[in-house]
Amino acid sequence: AFDTNPGLRGHAGDRRGAPLGFVLDRITPVEDGRMRLDVLVNQPVEGNITGSRRWSGEVAVEGDVVVEPGAVLTLAAGTTVSFAGTDRRGAGFDPGRCELIVYGELVVEGGPEAPVRLGRADGAGWLGVLVFGGGSAGLEPARDRGGLILERARLGIARDRLPGGTTEWRRSRRVPWDLLVPAGAELRIAAGSETRFAPVDLSRRGRLPGHTELVVEGRLVAAGTAAAPAVLTVDSSLPEDLWAGLWLEAGGFIDAAGVRLDQAVIGIGGELTEEGGFRLRDARLERMVRGVDMDLFAQAGIDRATFRAIADRAVWVRGPGCLSLRSGLVEENGREGIFTSGAGLELIDTRIRANGFLDGDDPRSGLAAEGGLDRRLELWRCEVEENERHGLQLEGWKGVVELHGTRVTANRRDGLRVDGAERVVFKEVEVHRNRGTGARLAATAVEVRTTDFDRNLGGGLRVEGGTVTVEMSHFSANGAVLTGTRAAAVRASDFANAAVALHSVDSAPAVVENRFTGNVTAVRVDGPAVPDPIRDNVFKESGLALENRSGVELDARGNYWGSDDPEEIARQLSGEMVWTPFLSEEPPGASSDEEPGEPPLTFALRDPWPNPFKGDGATSIGFDLPAASPLRLVVYDVLGRPVRTLREDPSAGPGRFRVIWDGADDQGRPAASGVYLLRLTAGPEQASGRVVLLR
Repeated sequence: AFDTNPGLRGHAGDRRGAPLGFVLDRITPVEDGRMRLDVLVNQPVEGNITGSRRWSGEVAVEGDVVVEPGAVLTLAAGTTVSFAGTDRRGAGFDPGRCELIVYGELVVEGGPEAPVRLGRADGAGWLGVLVFGGGSAGLEPARDRGGLILERARLGIARDRLPGGTTEWRRSRRVPWDLLVPAGAELRIAAGSETRFAPVDLSRRGRLPGHTELVVEGRLVAAGTAAAPAVLTVDSSLPEDLWAGLWLEAGGFIDAAGVRLDQAVIGIGGELTEEGGFRLRDARLERMVRGVDMDLFAQAGIDRATFRAIADRAVWVRGPGCLSLRSGLVEENGREGIFTSGAGLELIDTRIRANGFLDGDDPRSGLAAEGGLDRRLELWRCEVEENERHGLQLEGWKGVVELHGTRVTANRRDGLRVDGAERVVFKEVEVHRNRGTGARLAATAVEVRTTDFDRNLGGGLRVEGGTVTVEMSHFSANGAVLTGTRAAAVRASDFANAAVALHSVDSAPAVVENRFTGNVTAVRVDGPAVPDPIRDNVFKESGLALENRSGVELDARGNYWGSDDPEEIARQLSGEMVWTPFLSEEPPGASSDEEPGEPPLTFALRDPWPNPFKGDGATSIGFDLPAASPLRLVVYDVLGRPVRTLREDPSAGPGRFRVIWDGADDQGRPAASGVYLLRLTAGPEQASGRVVLLR
């Protein structure tokens, strides 16, 4: 076997070339299946250095040189060491090439004027200086200042463990085996450098013994740029060859900028703790099995990173920590673009596109989540589009979900699926052209504000159980279905060009101040629970304005039916209901937060309507901004304490605006009956008003 013939002194795992307590050597077969061998006990090994040795002048070497543990080899200034064309010992990590293997200490005394030279006299290659255990810390500084010259060394200086202090990589290098950055050490990787990791780990150690990995217990700092990235890749031209990737140990710290990382099993994996840190900026991770795979016990940050062409999940995080992903691109990956098992997520200005295509029988979603009790999942100004399954698959997520200024579009199935989350908030969201339902939400508290649902093939919004509030939102060519939602409200929203714009199934929403235009059926009601009240709405150009199939009488008084002719109104109604008196013109309630028309000439806060208003309803508050300015509209109680911030915008207007107050505070709790003060601030302008809430 290779580990016994030639002797174990030549092949001893990661201690190749080091002497053993005993060696089996010269193994040869004899007759009758027997073997003859030499057993050497505590024998010296040719080519090994023990104790202290000093070389100077011209030194010719015909095979591997091994500096044994505890030994010191000193190379005097001006020394030249010439290695033979082949390794006469036929041992070490490369039996065909000469190597200088250092388990003890190698001291270089050369300087720029009298350097130490290691190489081949005939110009051919040798393997290099292989250092184990983190010793010989002066080698890299000596080389960098010109005191050590390595000529045609395939690996240069290769270590399995960095020495204490700071090590800088400023040039390209090959790493033949697992490399550890130990606690107390720091590795700095310069812009424009390229580090190539062997596809087969020569030491056969680590988490993946067949692949080479860079393990960080201390600190890793990369300082690449877009024009000169720090590249970490595999030392092979074959697309099937991989290295293991970066691995962060508990307490370790990675701060990597301008990194290009590819052809790895896991690009960056490991465990982030409070004692460590993880930040990735301006990075590209592509052509690997998995991108980021980490257990988070602290906050991790990824800024301006691209994850592309990753076979499995591009980002997979777990644990009680949180990942902040800003200005990222996660696209064209084989399974989920992002998956969290309990860790919180904050995604800002990030695009999650065309993920989940690897398995046609099991397509995956753009973002999927599970667990997350008492955690938050937030998307701010993101795009989730064209993913093979759902855009956001959050059926196992138990924490809070918030979407702000985000687009969920053109996903192959549903745009968003949630079941059992603590709370789901939509604000200024676009849910467009998904092939399934735009948003399918179950058993959760839902808040939908200033959100557009447009042309989703399976319907715009479906809420089952829990509670729901829909305000100042738009539904075009798809509608909303509420099933079993006892605490519900649909206010100040537009519904246009749908087969059924609003379908209430065993639900009791307040349907107030909405506009229904051009629908086949504007509102359909199936009992036994029914909407209450239905008032101050506008119904125009619909086949049926209100279809009651519940058998329970509806209160539909105080709506505008597009006409003041009772006979024409009656033709738009089906089922048992009270609808007179009715409005003879459109009410001033808001169906959007911005009114059409020319910008106003003066700043004003308009009177709320209705005022007073009941706790099961809402009041509409209008204001005029003649010019763009920072804006804040707050409701205060009579003692001057803030109750609800209705709108806060660093740059609003110009225009005429309306907002809705449903009588709840900022935590969603019902405010008490009484008088409340309104204060509108827009730059230097201020205005005040008052409104009365009746419970």
